[in-house]
Amino acid sequence: MNARLERTRRRFSRRAFFGWMGASTALATDTGVAPRRLWADDKTSHLGAPSPDGRFISMVDVASGDLAIRDTGTGVVTRLTGKQEGSKEFAYFSAISRDSRRIAFAWFNARGFYELRVVNADGSGARVLHSNEERRFVQPCAWSADGKQILTLFFRNDNISQIALVSVSDASVKVLKSLDWVYPNKMDLSPDGRWVIYDDLLREGEGARGLFLLATDGSSRKPAIAPQIHDVFPLFTRDGKGVLFLSTREGSSDLWMQPLAGGKAQLLRKNMGRALPLGISDKGDYYYALRAGQSAVYIADLDGMPGNARVIGEGTGTPEWSPDGSRVAYVARAANENFGQDSRSIVIHDVSSGGHRTLAPKIAWFDHLRWSPDGKRFLAGGSDRHGQRGLYSIDAATGAVTPLVRIPASTYEGFEGVWLDGGKSVCYWSDDDSTLRLLKGEGEPRQLYRAAGRGKPHDLVVSPGGRTVAFALRDAEADAVLILQIDGGSLRQVARVRGGGINGLSWTPDGKALLASAPSDPPGVWKIGLEGEPPRKLPWDLRQQGAVRVHPAGRYIAYTSGKTHTEIWVMERLVHATHHQR
Repeated sequence: MNARLERTRRRFSRRAFFGWMGASTALATDTGVAPRRLWADDKTSHLGAPSPDGRFISMVDVASGDLAIRDTGTGVVTRLTGKQEGSKEFAYFSAISRDSRRIAFAWFNARGFYELRVVNADGSGARVLHSNEERRFVQPCAWSADGKQILTLFFRNDNISQIALVSVSDASVKVLKSLDWVYPNKMDLSPDGRWVIYDDLLREGEGARGLFLLATDGSSRKPAIAPQIHDVFPLFTRDGKGVLFLSTREGSSDLWMQPLAGGKAQLLRKNMGRALPLGISDKGDYYYALRAGQSAVYIADLDGMPGNARVIGEGTGTPEWSPDGSRVAYVARAANENFGQDSRSIVIHDVSSGGHRTLAPKIAWFDHLRWSPDGKRFLAGGSDRHGQRGLYSIDAATGAVTPLVRIPASTYEGFEGVWLDGGKSVCYWSDDDSTLRLLKGEGEPRQLYRAAGRGKPHDLVVSPGGRTVAFALRDAEADAVLILQIDGGSLRQVARVRGGGINGLSWTPDGKALLASAPSDPPGVWKIGLEGEPPRKLPWDLRQQGAVRVHPAGRYIAYTSGKTHTEIWVMERLVHATHHQR
């Protein structure tokens, strides 16, 4: 590797490493309680909660999609549900009763929407508590102390979110408050059952959040903390006298505790990083998930590659050049994370000035950004906050979102698409049936190609002339790279990449070749000609995440390098130590 690039990478790696260490292992500022990493592997799940008795954590079993629990002492995982082989059903969010005997969980059913279910911690007594197609998504958040009600967040088909209490005995629903498209990052129910605490936007169109108390009898809603300064992820202490929350009021994401009877908030721990609070046990143990690691977006000049790569920001996925090559857009994670999938924004980097502009589209999750030919819009796959996913148009100036294609969500991931006809049409993979479709205006989509039985389609890219698309089909052994003429419909295979497969495709600016990013065996970027010549490995050691994008004039490349992963941590007897100090 070129020495200059190696120095650049090491500088960024050191910064990311020590930033991560600071977020995970530095001593707590006031309490002296050091966190302990409980779980970190490729099966780590942050969609559950700790049991109040501290014996286990609820989770989604990655391999099966079943609801499961993980013993906090032994690490043994026990599945509590048993979905049928080949079924597309799966478990999602879960919450555990105060006696640690029952678990409420969201379940994506065979009819294509989420329902609220309950099961005993030993796997017995499973039943459906609430199933309503008009409320396509449910998120159980907390149980009442007596086990009679479950605090639940509903997402309706009309883009309204609802904070509600669901009766465990008769499944009746008591709606406490209806919200617009924005929903709380975290909600909790006070031990006496009188209050719900949640975070909400302070002002429409801005990202800052504050904490609010909502009376369960519907009598009032009031700020929980004053002044309101971007506070998120609230949890009641077990005695209900205080609330723990994350705040960026001092620049970093820190853990605080506020007595609800008044008084000064106490800083418990600096630099929590991208933490996702999971719950507090009866012993005062504070459990949280942490998105650790880092990934950065690079630009490199092809003259003298790869020694001149420079970091332009922290991002994920594949960056995209604007049609005139003056800007690079990429997906960035928000300062505070969100449950389910990370909160995302679009960063637009000006190559000449080095300045940045950030957009926060009103959409739950998105990826696969594509600039429109006029540079005024983005095409993105993603999912909204109301149980639907598909393809969306995002205004590059305002961040306004317009849905183009939507179906009931079976996953947070949307469709992968490209612009055609100067931005008047889109071509996209409908991955529910592995079909490539063409959508013109407001008409019905037309099928161009169906890959059913040939493998999983991915990495759709359009040629510079807009007449040809390329994509990869993954099977058990390799990735086949194919090109399809949009008008004529002729399809042909131009390469087959074995080993680790392909995680990114790009066209060269002249439209005469493709660049394929292969993550392993061996890693690198391969140039694929269209006339039958064998793929040729380029002398670039980028360790890229996703595709390498070439500048429209062919001078630069943009790419992302680095990885993130999820870990589960615990700060033992944190709340006990805090109370003792007061």
